[in-house]
Amino acid sequence: DFTLGIAYNRAQIEDLDNPAVQAAGIKGDAKALLFGARWFDEQWYLAFTAARLENHETTDKGTYFLGWGSELYARYRLIKSYWLVTGYNWLSPDKDETQAGQYELLYGVVGLRYSIDDFKRLAYAEWRLDSTTSEDGEALGNIFTIGVRWDF
Repeated sequence: DFTLGIAYNRAQIEDLDNPAVQAAGIKGDAKALLFGARWFDEQWYLAFTAARLENHETTDKGTYFLGWGSELYARYRLIKSYWLVTGYNWLSPDKDETQAGQYELLYGVVGLRYSIDDFKRLAYAEWRLDSTTSEDGEALGNIFTIGVRWDF
């Protein structure tokens, strides 16, 4: 099964002359244009998105910017209820967005998921290999997560 999609969102920002709005880095309406694709069968699930974002995303300090982003997600069924999962996420301000400092979101994820009832009930362990740079130029570091999802 293969699917392509496109989405667009625009939200009008009021009072662009307000110093607090300007201090947040907002220069106009919030806009997001996204292209996406996915493919899946019984063993695999692959998805990719690419987005152009204007006044829609923020740095770690809450500064809005214009930029580009993309995500990749893959899942492979190892045996019965066990899945290997991996992903990649990137978000970067345009080069002339100096108010965003050195911010760039960039990380990969690798993990294992045990599905009890598809996505309604599952347990997982994931390792986030993070190369994100904060607005101040600092590295954020890797994260290991163990979790349970149990929908009622």
